[in-house]
Amino acid sequence: MNTIQVKKVYITSIGGGLSGIGNKNCYLLTVEYGDGTKLGYLLDCGQSIPQWDEDVSPGLDWNHVPNFSAIPSDVVVDAVVISHAHRDHDGGTNKLAEFLVESGKELPYFLMPQYAANMQKSREYRALVKKPNPLLDKRYTIASHYRLGVDNDRILVVDDETEEVFGHPDADRENSVVFSFFKVNHSVADSLGIVIEVAGKTIIYSGDVRLHGANQQETFSFMETLSSEKLQSADLFMIDATGVDKLCRGKAEDVAIDSFLRIVDENPNRRIFATMFSSQPKLLEFLKTFERKELKREILVYGGSMQDNLKWGHGMRPLQDKDKFTPGNWKYYTYGKKQVSENVVIFLTGSQAEPLAALTRLLNPEYNQEMKDMHLTPNDIVVFAARTIPGNEPQVADILKQLRSTGCTIYFPLEHDGNEPPWVRKATGPNVLFKELHVSGHAPRDDLKEIIKMLKPKSLMPIHAPLEQRAMITEIAEEIPVILPNGLEEVIVLS
Repeated sequence: MNTIQVKKVYITSIGGGLSGIGNKNCYLLTVEYGDGTKLGYLLDCGQSIPQWDEDVSPGLDWNHVPNFSAIPSDVVVDAVVISHAHRDHDGGTNKLAEFLVESGKELPYFLMPQYAANMQKSREYRALVKKPNPLLDKRYTIASHYRLGVDNDRILVVDDETEEVFGHPDADRENSVVFSFFKVNHSVADSLGIVIEVAGKTIIYSGDVRLHGANQQETFSFMETLSSEKLQSADLFMIDATGVDKLCRGKAEDVAIDSFLRIVDENPNRRIFATMFSSQPKLLEFLKTFERKELKREILVYGGSMQDNLKWGHGMRPLQDKDKFTPGNWKYYTYGKKQVSENVVIFLTGSQAEPLAALTRLLNPEYNQEMKDMHLTPNDIVVFAARTIPGNEPQVADILKQLRSTGCTIYFPLEHDGNEPPWVRKATGPNVLFKELHVSGHAPRDDLKEIIKMLKPKSLMPIHAPLEQRAMITEIAEEIPVILPNGLEEVIVLS
């Protein structure tokens, strides 16, 4: 009996991953069979961050998720594959489920690492148990069988030992779509690169990637992974180009951790607010370090997003018993329910001036419904432990000006090249001190060159950056062809 054959394989971007950084990554891999069947596989499904001049009350809406209507009507979405738990990669899954249900189509399988699956369930849990708040978005996720009839068995948890086979029911393995995974270093735990094999072709999707990890051991381990035969000579390597314009080598996360700990040690009698991305493993490393050093200071985790990432992400399982989980003497901050010490260290969100982040709400009474008992003073310190995502500078500058008016001291990360960002100095004046407080989750140019050299792909497709930045990959690709599509332009893998 003759098996059905793959006729064509091609990739299009239906998100914003080819137009900007931190912007709703979503790439549609279409596999067309000889009988006319077209199966689609989404590589990530993210959202973008709403800006201050938009209506923030609906939260996640259609303006901030991929253009699902760009999926051709004759393409059946067979699976969605999530690389890691950052909202610009997994934040659109709930709206995709809504779109497919409302279009009368079957829901696909959702493949994702355990951390991402935990966070999806966390958002659903919060939507169901919290009282309605007009300023907070209503989160309905793929975990919701309450609203969309989606059972949890549609979520397939994957890791670097997983292999999942999809495709036409009459296809043999050669003409099926085979997904496998490998661990990558990034600024969120449990990040995966994706390997797709179909009709004799191999595609590697890096997700977000950096060469260096939290420490030297993680770096050496990843370099060993990159040397594996499984990843060599792929037909197409879709590579994270976010850091290609940074002319330097990357660094391990412990550089930033040491810098922050010096600030804590040098200011024993001041309250410190440390704002970073809520999903950063750096936060957990801070807490573990505080425990090892037996730091005699109260430590609070402030804000739902930050608490959720610790509660649901740590150990790749939901938190059942806080006493067993606690890596140090940290506590949740319950709004208005407890007095805090004068030299407390408070971890909170707000490094990107997100409208509903904890720091933004502290500074803006109209968003501060539950935080009225805490106010910044001239004795306080605010540490930005994350660099500003390109495009967010105006909003962050506004937050910095508000912070300046409180008289507090601000610590801000240096640029990749070790220089001070001038727009920060302009916004804050003498209130700001610059330190090496952030290590990027994205490989800079020298590290990208090393990754490409180790994998030796036949062609490169830079992603996760605007065209002019993606084009910089040509400067380090040497003889490897670089594909630079725009909009919905097809990238042909097999025809």
